Amino acid sequence: MTRSLSVVIILSVVALLSGCIISTTPKDNPVVLLPGQAKTFTIRVLPPLAKYAWYLGGNVVPGATGNSFSYMINDGLLPSDFTIEVRATGLLGTDKYTWNVYYAGTKPPQVSAGFNHTVGLKSDGTVVAVGYNGDGRCNVSDWTGTTQVSAGNGGQTVGLHSDGTVVAVGDNFYGQCNVSDWTGITQISAGAVHTVGLKSDGTVVAVGRNGEGECDVSDWTGITQVSTVGIHTVGLKSDGTVVAVGYNEYGQCNVGGWNLIVSP
Repeated sequence: MTRSLSVVIILSVVALLSGCIISTTPKDNPVVLLPGQAKTFTIRVLPPLAKYAWYLGGNVVPGATGNSFSYMINDGLLPSDFTIEVRATGLLGTDKYTWNVYYAGTKPPQVSAGFNHTVGLKSDGTVVAVGYNGDGRCNVSDWTGTTQVSAGNGGQTVGLHSDGTVVAVGDNFYGQCNVSDWTGITQISAGAVHTVGLKSDGTVVAVGRNGEGECDVSDWTGITQVSTVGIHTVGLKSDGTVVAVGYNEYGQCNVGGWNLIVSP
């Protein structure tokens, strides 16, 4: 117990002398931004009286000298992945923190049809749904900040938030709604009884039934788009090739020879 207290005291003294960054907002990294969406980046530093410099895509931002910086994505500026960096100079040195920012582009289609329910995303980020609601798949009236919706054929409704997190309601018998711990997601797709998410680093996550291997996506990399329906999952790679896993009785996963495929 004494040793732990000593370590805390030593670290506190080091932070005080070096100008150490002790907290950042947003905490998620990478950060997903859409066109027209403003995000404020903030840091806390010891000692508080530090000097700050902000960098956008590696270039210094003139006049940004406080401990926070607000940025709104623009179609004509940095239309790809980029960085926002802050450098804080304290008494004895400079510390820096870098957010990797993912430009999500324009919004995907804003309606999605499940087996017996339909979901729509409104321009203000709220969601509406109609149809069968025996398992709560239409309980989306309290969703806000939503950028994409996907209605599963098996009874789940999945929503992507502007901060890269995911929500889901409806049938969860196979765990297809267990998405509350997902972060850094840029696209979602709901299948019959599984749900797939594309991460900003090009990897893919999946939850739900995996009886045909439809969730075996953990080794996928360089993915730019995912799609799932029924019990198979398809991924488009950045080089124009395609991968697929899951139920293949009719050859629906035989995409190994495809190339030059582009996303819409």
